[in-house]
Amino acid sequence: MGTQILTIIGVVVGALASYAAGSQAERTKYKRMMASRWDEQKRQVYTGYASAVKLTHWHAKKAVTSFSDPARHEALRDEMEKAEEQRSLLYEDLLLLGSPETVAAANDVNVKLWLILNSIRNQTSDPVPWEPLGAELISALTRFHDCARADLGIRGPVALN
Repeated sequence: MGTQILTIIGVVVGALASYAAGSQAERTKYKRMMASRWDEQKRQVYTGYASAVKLTHWHAKKAVTSFSDPARHEALRDEMEKAEEQRSLLYEDLLLLGSPETVAAANDVNVKLWLILNSIRNQTSDPVPWEPLGAELISALTRFHDCARADLGIRGPVALN
């Protein structure tokens, strides 16, 4: 009878160990799957935001160089404002999903971009000196890219500044 009890205890201990190991493996698999899913979401948000910033900046450059043609200037400013609205919406997703470092870098990008946009919105004479502001924006955007890559675990080029 004693050997039967030891055998039953061995079977129970083996079953519990098997269950614990299987549960741990499933938890690990689930966490890995969720991390991969969120990384893909983050990648989409980061690239969408960066693209919207670049599009807004592109429209801003076109608007500033068209000041001598009021109708074209107004149309390009409208395009600039639409692109800015899209950037603003994508920024909300970035706030929800981004790492603290990436959000901080995006905040800096926003400030640099707003300086450019406000100089064009308040433009009363031709031309607005947007080149220095544009260089600052590109530098901030490079930092944003570096932070986004770090958050996603992607190795990439080293920032030049």
